[in-house]
Amino acid sequence: MKLVLVFALVLLTASTAAAVGMCEWDGVKFPVGSIYRSKIDPCTVCDCDESLQANCMDEYCEVPECATGSHVVFPKDQCCAICVKN
Repeated sequence: MKLVLVFALVLLTASTAAAVGMCEWDGVKFPVGSIYRSKIDPCTVCDCDESLQANCMDEYCEVPECATGSHVVFPKDQCCAICVKN
């Protein structure tokens, strides 16, 4: 009985997502009203509007001024630099 309920829930969730509509960017689909950060360029942020258009823009971050004993690092999967302790 539990297996049937879980299967029904998965089908309901999938059909609901299809009804809501999806946008696509970088080969990834995401639902209307959501925000997607590109896996190819973490500085590109997109939102999905009601017309199923992905509206993307580049995020801009200033390089932080780190306190003494710290230095700037540019993490591979993030857009903005951060300060880390030496």
